[in-house]
Amino acid sequence: MATESGRLTAREIYERVLDDARSELNRTASALGFSGLAAGLFMGLTGLGVSGTLAALPGDGGEFIAELLYPLGFIAVVIGRAQLFTENTLFPVVLILEERRHLPATLRLWVVVFAANVLGALTFAALATVTGALQPAVVAELVQLGVKAVDQPLVSVFTSGILGGLLIALMSWLVTSAQSTIGQIAVIWLITFPVGLLGLAHCIASSGYILAATLAGATSLGTYVMWLGAATAGNIIGGVLLVSLLNYGQVRAGAQMNRRRARRLAENEAVFSRLSERLRQRSSANGEPEGIAQFRCECSTSNCTTEITMSVDDYRHLRSHSRWFAVVSGHQTPEIEPVVEEHHDYLIVERNEKAGEPILRPRPWRRSPWVVRRN
Repeated sequence: MATESGRLTAREIYERVLDDARSELNRTASALGFSGLAAGLFMGLTGLGVSGTLAALPGDGGEFIAELLYPLGFIAVVIGRAQLFTENTLFPVVLILEERRHLPATLRLWVVVFAANVLGALTFAALATVTGALQPAVVAELVQLGVKAVDQPLVSVFTSGILGGLLIALMSWLVTSAQSTIGQIAVIWLITFPVGLLGLAHCIASSGYILAATLAGATSLGTYVMWLGAATAGNIIGGVLLVSLLNYGQVRAGAQMNRRRARRLAENEAVFSRLSERLRQRSSANGEPEGIAQFRCECSTSNCTTEITMSVDDYRHLRSHSRWFAVVSGHQTPEIEPVVEEHHDYLIVERNEKAGEPILRPRPWRRSPWVVRRN
């Protein structure tokens, strides 16, 4: 469930990504192929928008305006839910990390989508250069974009591909959290605009105009194949691996913190049970001893061993609310753990869900008639 501000937590985005990954892996190869073909063809809007603007507005000022239209292809593909390599293909990587399986299905997805994307880009290039559908000035600008893209060392293509893949994969992750189509379009435009402005390599976005240059004879097929290999390798490292691993890490780290806190809760409840039994025995024999014990600090720090002195009644009060935890002063995280009560030896904080980890649900302790109350 989203927070009160309407923003999804990291955990909620992560769960959506996993659901999307399962859905994509369950699609047939033919469905993936047609979707990938459409994505490669629609990505031609990127080169078409840039080259058309350059032809209409020659000069330095026109170049910047032209790059404003670079996101057109990404908007069409992402909003249309077509399969684009480095966009939807990053999601199954997270699923592999989460469940430690699905590798063969993921490789099938990658191969089918990548091949279909390149074929779609080739279809766009043929429509743009061979059919005569575009004005010569637009075709010339489109071809020049392709020549410029391959006219750089392969090392530079690879390294810029890392940055380009990172931005596109980040865009895909952020789109998952957007709550409306307008919000998704804004995210796509804001993240992909720098890719075009900085000339970062993207294996499919740039393929449309490089293949146009190849068909026009301005560059060779071998040059394109070498460029495609370098750009794809960079995109995989920067997008599929880095973004997937980083987001997987932040969510799983939160889960590990939650498990550590769960162990401390279990330890404290064991202390409470032993103390309650001891008090029951003493109460029937000697009257009313004090019900005080040492409980573990329930902060999220992994190596914290600090103990808190607390009575049975105080502990029962603490456990009366499922989001309350007892921590030593200074051990709380103010951004997600506001203080609700201050005591002499400890604080009671209320854990909220902004960090994206599930809330622990300790069972509330019901008052037992044999537990002695401290005066």
